[in-house]
Amino acid sequence: MLEVVAVEGEGIEELALCDVPLALRGAGRRAVRRLRIGFEPEDHVLELPRLGSRLRATCYPRFGMPGAQVALVGCPPAVLREVLQEVVTNAADLPHSPLGGPWALDQRINRGSYLFNFDGITEQNAAEWIKLAQGLA
Repeated sequence: MLEVVAVEGEGIEELALCDVPLALRGAGRRAVRRLRIGFEPEDHVLELPRLGSRLRATCYPRFGMPGAQVALVGCPPAVLREVLQEVVTNAADLPHSPLGGPWALDQRINRGSYLFNFDGITEQNAAEWIKLAQGLA
């Protein structure tokens, strides 16, 4: 975990918490997954948490640089979700849901379907939509 403790000086526009190019080696089960997670709104992590070619996170004065944090995670793919669950759980100020992120694949509700109505449900057609939704359950 990297954290900005203090920033001194005038005219600082951004601070790179990390910017490390990676040479991806290994394949399949042997590949090490490397990713970064920003813990605060002021942390700017450009890439999504996934296998990538660069570890990069930046913070900016307009959001407040002191206190910005980033976790760097490197582990075998077999334990990635478990490690991410631990990292996210231990980040007290990081909002998360037990239905999403590293927990998403464990939740049966996430394997369901969605029903959208883009034409508008009215009193006249509500019964049809209710019947349709009940038939999908």
